[in-house]
Amino acid sequence: MKKLTCALVGFGGIGHHHASRYAHCRNVRLVAICDIDPARLAAAESETNLGGSGALDLSKIRRYASYDALAKAERGRVDMIDLCVPTYEHARLACRALRDGFHVLSEKPMALTLPQCDALLAAARESGRLHMVAQCLRFSPVYETLRAAVRDGRFGALRRLDLRRFGAMPWSKWYYDHRKCGGAVLDLQLHDLDFAVSLLGTPAAIRCEGLRGPSGGWDETASRLRYPGPKAPLVTTEASWLRARFSPGFEAVFEHGYLEYANGTLEAFDERRRPAKLPARKDADMYGLEIDYFADCVRRGVRPERCLPESTRESVRLALLQMKSAARGGAWVKA
Repeated sequence: MKKLTCALVGFGGIGHHHASRYAHCRNVRLVAICDIDPARLAAAESETNLGGSGALDLSKIRRYASYDALAKAERGRVDMIDLCVPTYEHARLACRALRDGFHVLSEKPMALTLPQCDALLAAARESGRLHMVAQCLRFSPVYETLRAAVRDGRFGALRRLDLRRFGAMPWSKWYYDHRKCGGAVLDLQLHDLDFAVSLLGTPAAIRCEGLRGPSGGWDETASRLRYPGPKAPLVTTEASWLRARFSPGFEAVFEHGYLEYANGTLEAFDERRRPAKLPARKDADMYGLEIDYFADCVRRGVRPERCLPESTRESVRLALLQMKSAARGGAWVKA
């Protein structure tokens, strides 16, 4: 099967992480990269809060110093764009790439505002191209194990779910302006919020208490998602840009068991809190999985049902409600 071709726009830290995954993708290969910083275009490796991106062989990769130059040269040659630019450029460049005839995989968040999200949805419809937002936790083998446990009921009903994502403040200058990045809520907490909503649906109400941080936005937060019904699970999400190191994790309390993900290790326990077995899972990289999944959707001409842009718009909407609640001192906000 012939692989699709992809051009990656934005060759900073997350761009390097995406680029290094293409060597293992079954459905697509990377043929071009673009960045306005010449030093980045020459860098074969990058270091981020996720660790080292891995060394890349760029000898056969076409390089461009602007999106305009890439679009002019690659239109008709490249099937899809992998967009890894700063958050405040997500909507503008994704709309542009769709209208230029490319299928677009864009890094999260989808956009900074709901009107921008809606413009993206319209651009995809009008262009006839596919668009997906890279909400990577939907492709994480660890988080998919949690999803399977909730779905198949092996431990009984879910009673409580606590999701957390802590880290240090990113170092790129634009992160220090919440109007460009959305603060820790829209950049960091969005991961767990999006996963919770993809798992349990839209909550009835949200509350969020927060501290303003270096971005000027809500950079330390604790949120509660309220679901209706007497047996609805208690669900919380926490996020921080004020910690020393990157530390994601979750605790899931079931009627007859418990799952904990901490320090990179997933553990399961039965109702007596004895170690329990989980189905074997493939040790796969979530970034490579999401890229390959989207490329397969493009190849088959089907919408990315696993991560539809309408669903990621809903996650942005709820993140904005978290900010609204934080601004009101943690008041409940109807979702």
